[in-house]
Amino acid sequence: MNSSLGGSMYYSSEDMLPYRCPSCGSSKRFRSLVALRMHMSIIHDISTGNNGNLTNESTDLLEKSETEGPERVKGTIEDVPSSNAVDAIFNKYSGRMDNILGKYDSKTKQIANRIKMAKQLEQIKQQKRDLNMIRTNWETVHGLSQLVEETDMLINSRPDKSSPNPPLHSTSNLSPQSSLPQPHTSSHAPQDDYLLRRQVDAGVALAAKYKTLAIEAEHKL
Repeated sequence: MNSSLGGSMYYSSEDMLPYRCPSCGSSKRFRSLVALRMHMSIIHDISTGNNGNLTNESTDLLEKSETEGPERVKGTIEDVPSSNAVDAIFNKYSGRMDNILGKYDSKTKQIANRIKMAKQLEQIKQQKRDLNMIRTNWETVHGLSQLVEETDMLINSRPDKSSPNPPLHSTSNLSPQSSLPQPHTSSHAPQDDYLLRRQVDAGVALAAKYKTLAIEAEHKL
């Protein structure tokens, strides 16, 4: 195989022509001897006699071309694979490529499904965390509300020390000891009421804060 073909398995039409120009080499080939003679007469200015024949030098060149051309064409044609062989090779590797692409396509779909399931699972976990936060906030707010209610009931159940008409007690059933002046035991009552009211105010503020957090978490869902 000629190295000028560049290792290709195909040949151009000019490479398969039987006659080449001795001066130009393989780059110029011709289908017939008449065409070669015209080329040499016009391009290379090789003169011919009156009878139209070439000179001795040109005749030697043509004879060399005639003996060399058909042999080369025969070897060239034998080296070219048939169309059926080319189709068989193409079908063989095309089938393998289809199998490989099918495997990669299947793996790609499996990975895509796993990614989709992972995203859905993460969304479910996030929703569960949000629900737990709402439940925790609601339990806290509910507990603080009960604490406020109990504290309020306790305050209302205590006697009002600032009332101008304290309840009167009957003296007919009092013993002599009870009519005596009793020691003053309510010196710390105003301070206790102040501390209790501060606790109630703090509880109400904290309950309002947790209620706001619970509403914000519910809106996020």
